[in-house]
Amino acid sequence: MFIAATRKGDWKLHLATTEDLLPYFHAHDQYNYGRWGPLYVADMLELQTTDPELWTFFEEGNFIITKHEIPFTGIDPDHAIEQEHRKIKAKGGFVGLTGNEAALAKCAIIAPSLARIVQEFKEYAGIQGRQPSTLHHETVGEKSTQMIKYAADVVDVITMQGNPFMQSDMSNLITYAVTPAKVAKNTEDRDNLGREALEKFVSSRMIEHTTGFWDSQKKNNITFFKDVGPVTKAKIKGQLGTVKWFNDYALWQVPNSQADHRSSLPDNVQEPTSEDSTGSTKKILIIDAMSTYDEVRIVFDQYLRGSLKETTRDKRTKKSTSIHDHVNDSTEIRNVKSFLAHIKTKAELTEYLADKILCHYKDSTKKVVVMHHTSIMANCDLPDVMSMPEMLDGRHTLEERDQLVILNAFDVNCKDPTVKLDIFSVDTDVFILLTGCYPLLPHRTTLMRKQGERLSIWESYQKLGKKRAEALIGWYAFKGTDNTGTFAGKGVSSHFRAFLQCDDTTLDAFAVFGSTEKLPHWILREMERYVCLLYSTGSTKFQSTKELRWTLFAKNGKEGRQLPPTLGTLKPHTERSFFMALVWKTSCKPCPCIPAPTEYSWKLVDGQ
Repeated sequence: MFIAATRKGDWKLHLATTEDLLPYFHAHDQYNYGRWGPLYVADMLELQTTDPELWTFFEEGNFIITKHEIPFTGIDPDHAIEQEHRKIKAKGGFVGLTGNEAALAKCAIIAPSLARIVQEFKEYAGIQGRQPSTLHHETVGEKSTQMIKYAADVVDVITMQGNPFMQSDMSNLITYAVTPAKVAKNTEDRDNLGREALEKFVSSRMIEHTTGFWDSQKKNNITFFKDVGPVTKAKIKGQLGTVKWFNDYALWQVPNSQADHRSSLPDNVQEPTSEDSTGSTKKILIIDAMSTYDEVRIVFDQYLRGSLKETTRDKRTKKSTSIHDHVNDSTEIRNVKSFLAHIKTKAELTEYLADKILCHYKDSTKKVVVMHHTSIMANCDLPDVMSMPEMLDGRHTLEERDQLVILNAFDVNCKDPTVKLDIFSVDTDVFILLTGCYPLLPHRTTLMRKQGERLSIWESYQKLGKKRAEALIGWYAFKGTDNTGTFAGKGVSSHFRAFLQCDDTTLDAFAVFGSTEKLPHWILREMERYVCLLYSTGSTKFQSTKELRWTLFAKNGKEGRQLPPTLGTLKPHTERSFFMALVWKTSCKPCPCIPAPTEYSWKLVDGQ
């Protein structure tokens, strides 16, 4: 309406729409417009009493420039001045003249005369820039037909992609990114917030004069959708700079593949094996990604807001801002890490992929099972592919895909222990769980990792030995996970060397991890012995962390994080590790009954 007032030369509509825009200037921290806008409207309205003649002059439409009789073509004076400036500018403008004062003055004097002469010549020769018309240019020619075409294109897009206005939440129409709750609330209340800021400005600076009109203005800092996104400030050559979407660059001391020490654990156990191509045994593949096989089981994480895993992930990424994106065929993914940062986006993505996979294999003779959220779905009847009665109702409560891999492997073993089972996963947790649970798996179980690497679970089990294989899951949980924390300065190699040096008593303690719901008291003593073994240097053997901490501090000069944990720290760490082992070892059931994490030294904070 503001533009329409200018095009039509409607003075009252111009002032009314300008006044309507003032709250938006303050809501979006547009200082110049927010400061001068109220003063401009007040001065113009005052003309009705201070200068009625000038008011009438403006009311007749003389506040705009109209170059011809075609309706709806009025422009602002500053716009018209720019058009006149364009007439006197030669090709290249004033390039090369600004350094020569005489040349610049000559150009400024003769340019208007040259422009006038050119215009007079065009009029004399009958040269016209456009054909005379009494209709607006957007109502004739290609403009009108393009408008109809664009409207049809919009209808086609909505028909193909779905009506975006059917969503209950506020989202971007192009990227389908969902606005956070705070941003959505600010957007809904923008008019009220801007109006309050405007009233405060007018009252304090123009009426009561408690604040000077020229005094600096503070930002209202109302967060809108354009302000959402990870922003990192960093000093570059002593200056503070803002870096957005820094994930496109390798800002690490070492590559990510080298920084993640957990990936080296399978290499410490066994060398990759080649695939056995002999025989015609039926093959089954369980993956936590996308692939094709004779029989495929695909599993995805379950994303639960407020769960232990999700709360831990939020703490690790609390400095970054995540955006919820709706997932469909037209979703634009510019940065994978940022796209997968929000829990709701990942949940929608798993549902989208599950539906697409089952739709693709709907009429296939191959059996395909997909597990996402709490659902177990297949392109055939579940009794035709599942063997465990508890899985036939199509529901489960397991949160992590590591657990789902073990569940499916156990189900395959119940169905046919002689089957050849291939499992694809790059997660070290899966390797640990498979090796620790090997007696419950098919004998020929192989873990397929990146770049075609294949690990025989049987060979890993044999290399470790039965005793250490039974203790593997408990040791891995105690070593440190995302949920339990780790030992500062002690990587997987140090832990694995200590694990290989453990005696039978300590291995028995690790084997008990997760086997019962209650933590036996004697395990704490064995965990203290393991920590002493982990931190000990030289040939001296210690039996208590108190003695070891003093020796490392007094003789070796160690301090702070270089020292082993105290008993006060070791006890809750052991309890949390025991809980993680319990979660993993109960993964052979689709709906296990697990105690609350608060029974194992975790605490609820704000309900999470």
